[in-house]
Amino acid sequence: MGRMQLFLLQFLEIVLVETFFLLGQSSSGELVAQFDIMAGNSSLINNQTLISAGSMFQLGFFSPVNNSATAYIGIWYYNHPPRENKVVWVANRDKSVDASMASLNLTSDGNLILFEEGTKVWSTGTSAELNSARLQLLDSGNLALTAGNSNRTVWQSFDHACDTILPGMKLGFDFRTNTPWQFVSWMSATDPSPGKYIVKMETYKVPDFLILSVNGSAKLGRTGPWNGQCLSVIKALGSEKSKNGVSLLGGPKTRERLGDLGSIVGGEPACIHEVFWDYPNTVSSFLILSFPKIVVSLSVLLIFDGREWNSFLSLPRDDCDNYNSCGNNSVCTKGYYSISCRCLEGLVEIGSVVGCKRKEPFRCSSNQFRKEPSVKVPDTENATSRGKISLEACNKLCLDDCSCVAYAVINGPYGCITWRGDLLDLRSFPDGGDDLYIRLQGSRVMHA
Repeated sequence: MGRMQLFLLQFLEIVLVETFFLLGQSSSGELVAQFDIMAGNSSLINNQTLISAGSMFQLGFFSPVNNSATAYIGIWYYNHPPRENKVVWVANRDKSVDASMASLNLTSDGNLILFEEGTKVWSTGTSAELNSARLQLLDSGNLALTAGNSNRTVWQSFDHACDTILPGMKLGFDFRTNTPWQFVSWMSATDPSPGKYIVKMETYKVPDFLILSVNGSAKLGRTGPWNGQCLSVIKALGSEKSKNGVSLLGGPKTRERLGDLGSIVGGEPACIHEVFWDYPNTVSSFLILSFPKIVVSLSVLLIFDGREWNSFLSLPRDDCDNYNSCGNNSVCTKGYYSISCRCLEGLVEIGSVVGCKRKEPFRCSSNQFRKEPSVKVPDTENATSRGKISLEACNKLCLDDCSCVAYAVINGPYGCITWRGDLLDLRSFPDGGDDLYIRLQGSRVMHA
C-alpha cells in the first residue's frame, strides 16, 4: 500500500472515530451530540444536544408540553430525574420555536443565535475574536461562550438566570452593567415565559433580598439582610433544621462567599451573595421559584439523594414569612396552630387597621431602649449602616440621631444598623435571628 493510500486510510479511520464520538443514538432513539463544546461557525438542531464532560447537564431543544411546535433551548440535568420536569435554564423564554424549523448557531465571530426559518428569535448579542469563539456546557450547568485565543468569557448563562439558581451563580447587583442578578418564576408549569414573581436584591443602603410581584408593585416576602455568612431568615431556619440532625450550615463551602455584599456601601462594581451550602453525599443543590396554588414558594435548598429531589428548606413556611403580615411596628410569632401579632413595647394597636402606633408622639429626648431578642430585623428600606462598631457605640449613634427609632448590631459588613420611621415585617424566631433595640419614651427603663 502506497504512503498516500495509507495516509488516506488513517485519516478516514480518524474521521470515523470522531464522527462516532460526536453523534450517537440515545436509548429513546433520538440523535444526540456526544460533546460539550461547539466551535464557531457551527450549529445545533433538534434532537442534537450538548452534554457536559462529566455527564451532569444537557443542553438542547425541549418542549414543556411534548409538542415540537412549542420548543425552547434549555439546560437540564442529564443523569438525574427532573423535579416536576423542570429545566434549570431557558434561552428563549419570551418566544417559543418550532424545533423542526429551528437551529442554534454559533457564528465565527462569537454570537450565539437561535434561528427559526432564518428569523432571529434570540441571541447573546456578543462578539469575540474572529474564528476563535467557543461555546461549552460545563458540569456546573453554566453555558460559557469564550474567545478561544484568550479564553476570555464573552457571555455565560450564569449571568442570565431564569427561575433557578445553581451553585456558583450570583444573586445581587452588578454596578458595572447596571443590571441585577435575579430570577423570575415561570408563568406556569408548562410555560417558561417570565411569570408573576421575582426574587432580587433591593439596593438599599442596607441591601435586602425580596420576593416581589414581577412589576415590583408589591413585596411578598423578605429574607432579611446579609450578615456575612448567611441571610437572617435562612440562619434561623438552619438552626431549627439542625435540631433534627441535619445541619444547613455545615460543610466546607458554607461560608465561602462569591463576593463582598458590603461593597454596595462603597459603590464598588459588584454586590453578590452565595446562598448555597455543601452537603456530604449529595449531588447538587439549587434555588427555585415555584407557585403552588396562589402562594409563591421560594425553595431555598433542593438536594438530590441519589433517587429523587428533596426540599430541605423553603419559604414561606408559615404566615409570618408573608411580608409585613402583622402590620407596621408589630412582631409576628408562629404559634402551634396559627400566628399571633404583638405590638412593640410602647405602641398600641391602631384599631381597624392592621399594625401598631406609638401611644404618644415620639420625642427626641427619649433615651431608653427595649431589646426584642431573636427577630428578623425590620425591612431595611429605611435603614442605614453605621459600620462595624460596638453595641454601646451603636446605642449612642441612635440616641444622637433624632430620627432613629431602633438599632441592631449584626455580624458581617454592615455592623450597626439604625432605622427611622415605622418598622415593617418583624417576626420572632425560637432560635437565631438578631437582637433589635427599640427606642422608648424617656420614662421607660431598659430591659436586658
